[in-house]
Amino acid sequence: MRKILIILCLGVMSLPASWLYAHPPEKVVLSYDQDAHSLTAEVVHPVSDPDIHFVNRIEVLLNGKMIIEKKPPRQNETMLSEVYSLTDVKSGDIVKVTSFCSWGGDQSEQIQIALADKS
Repeated sequence: MRKILIILCLGVMSLPASWLYAHPPEKVVLSYDQDAHSLTAEVVHPVSDPDIHFVNRIEVLLNGKMIIEKKPPRQNETMLSEVYSLTDVKSGDIVKVTSFCSWGGDQSEQIQIALADKS
C-alpha cells in the first residue's frame, strides 16, 4: 500500500505545473445580427500564453443538431471572437455554442433567435 502511495505522489509531482492552471473558458457571449444573418460568439478565456493554452474547438448547434464544428485561429491573451453565417434560422430557434479549452474543460451558452418582422 505504501508503494502505491509513493508512486501516486511521484506521478502527481511529475505533472507539468502549468497543467494545474488549466481552466475552461469563463463565458461565451452570443449575439445574432438579423440583417447580416450572422452569429457572433465571444469566448472569454484569459490565459498567460495563448500559444499553448487556448480555445481549440467550437461547436455550434441549431435546435440540438450540430451545424458547425471549427478549430478557430489562436486566441489572444483574454478572448476569441468568431462570426458564423446562419442563414437558415427562424424565430424561436435555439442556437447553442460550446467552446473547448486545449487543456481541458468547456463552456456553453445558448441564444433563442427572435427575428423582427420586416413587413
